[in-house]
Amino acid sequence: MPKLVIVVDRDDDLGQKAGIRGPVLGREDVVRAAVALGTRDPEDSDVNSFLAAVSVADELRSMGEEAEVAILTGHPDVGVKSDLEISRQLEEVLSRTGAREVIFVSDGAEDEFVLPIIQSRARVVHVRRVVVRQAQELESTYYTIKKALEDVNFLRRVLTPLAIIFLAYSLTAITGMFVLYITGRGSISPANLSISVILLALGSYFIFKTHDVKGMLSQLLEKAGHPRPSTVLRLIALLLAAFSLIFSSYIASTYERPLQAIYSGVLWVIPFAAGAVALWVAGDRVLLLSQGKEVSWKEVFSILLLGLFAFSIVSIMGCVLDLQVPLPLFVNALLLAFSVVSLIVIAR
Repeated sequence: MPKLVIVVDRDDDLGQKAGIRGPVLGREDVVRAAVALGTRDPEDSDVNSFLAAVSVADELRSMGEEAEVAILTGHPDVGVKSDLEISRQLEEVLSRTGAREVIFVSDGAEDEFVLPIIQSRARVVHVRRVVVRQAQELESTYYTIKKALEDVNFLRRVLTPLAIIFLAYSLTAITGMFVLYITGRGSISPANLSISVILLALGSYFIFKTHDVKGMLSQLLEKAGHPRPSTVLRLIALLLAAFSLIFSSYIASTYERPLQAIYSGVLWVIPFAAGAVALWVAGDRVLLLSQGKEVSWKEVFSILLLGLFAFSIVSIMGCVLDLQVPLPLFVNALLLAFSVVSLIVIAR
């Protein structure tokens, strides 16, 4: 039973540039394909991998092993189409040769994405990487980054926190600047406004890139004619979140001391933000309830209590730093104790 040396042209350069359709099976045909592709595009790295596969097959024959070599070609639209075509050609080559052991020759990180497809149909006994030395690290890094950027879940984990930070900062800064301008306490700085607008644009782009905002808006508009209680609660949550930024910016603008301004802005964001998140979660619970499912309201109360806990902690810090706080120290201590005890009770 022969060993099969396989090399993969995932983006079908062989077909697009040399007009040769895969699979290409046999030493003479593989050499002919390498010469044809090299004549059309001498800089294509696939030429090296084709010849390397022939060299590996010759090496096996010199060791007394029965070996065959084949090229599998994919599709210019790299992804599902190319991998389906490679899978089809692999089945054909394995059927024609009867091979059960495969040596995989790779010309870079991209072609190695099809390795699991080959491993699911035959036993891969060796992997030979053949890449131009100067380009090996560059190509592997490029395709690793490219693959990560195509992973929606990875983008959501990385870009969503950045988007929230950019949006929160830019909206707060823009609102604060306009509040100061309208109340006559200051002027709008073009440089600061430009930075805030750029961050607002980046944050918005990251959100649209990682989330189906268009689909969410379409569903919201469809339900607008017959609003459900859950939709109303979510809308109120969004309005409350926007109001928290505007109100906290206004409060911060009433103080001249930078530390007091930042402290007051953060302090008053906490209760409104906790209320907005609690309303959003309550909307989810109401939706489940309307579907006849059992729901638990622990998360809603936990969010409100966490907001109270954070508010009391920040207020106590303000008392320690000798800043202006809305409530005296003993009241904040009582609120802190109440929130901690309540969270412990709910957690049980």
